[in-house]
Amino acid sequence: MGIDLPKEVLIGYILRGEGSMIPRGDTRILAGDLLVLISSDKQELTAIKELTGRGGL
Repeated sequence: MGIDLPKEVLIGYILRGEGSMIPRGDTRILAGDLLVLISSDKQELTAIKELTGRGGL
């Protein structure tokens, strides 16, 4: 199962527990991960909705 993010949005960094990583194509996002997104302001809410199932913060 993949994530359908807009093409203008990148997951730049994942904070997981005491560690952190730059995601690769095969990186799995786990419950509790904190994501640092890089996006245009026009795509920010679309990305948040796709990742969380909610319309905003």
